[in-house]
Amino acid sequence: MTSATMRTFVAVRLPVEIREALHAASLRLRDQPGGKAARWVQAENIHLTLKFLGDVDNRRLGEVCDAVTEVCAGFPSFEMAMSGLGCFPNTAHPRIVWAGVSRGTHELIHLATSMDIALNQLGFAREIRPFDAHITLGRADRRATRAELVSLGHTIAGQSGCLYGSMTVTRVSLVKSDLRPTGSVYTDIATAALRHE
Repeated sequence: MTSATMRTFVAVRLPVEIREALHAASLRLRDQPGGKAARWVQAENIHLTLKFLGDVDNRRLGEVCDAVTEVCAGFPSFEMAMSGLGCFPNTAHPRIVWAGVSRGTHELIHLATSMDIALNQLGFAREIRPFDAHITLGRADRRATRAELVSLGHTIAGQSGCLYGSMTVTRVSLVKSDLRPTGSVYTDIATAALRHE
């Protein structure tokens, strides 16, 4: 008999006012040239991923939580600000539409890298690419034409560096993702506090 698994990731959750500001930006993009070429993230699902774990055996969630908690205990809370828009891999070939991090990037890189190392000790694969702090707002629709995607890239490239909000990062969440016909539903399994200075 096989044990159940849970699709899981580690993330910084965002306050509702920042999620709404970011979602408003994605709605504006949706209505511009190329905007229909992407599937936009629902407001309640907007977050910053530190580490994607994939399907985790439920019996291992305890040790994953312990590892996340231990890493967080070694980091002080910090300020994070979100501004600007961009695409991965680039605006000529937009696959992911993101909002950038203009403050707190160094701290996020350090936190994500430490999380990656700690979870690797539990058998989770290390990330291939260096961590790039961003918040995913949309993903290219597989049905979109090349011309539509080029148009989306031009639209993103023409955006100004709008500030979407700032926050103090005081905790990190271990989140489960339920894939449903209406879209993903994210639920916190546990939260781990950063160190208070």
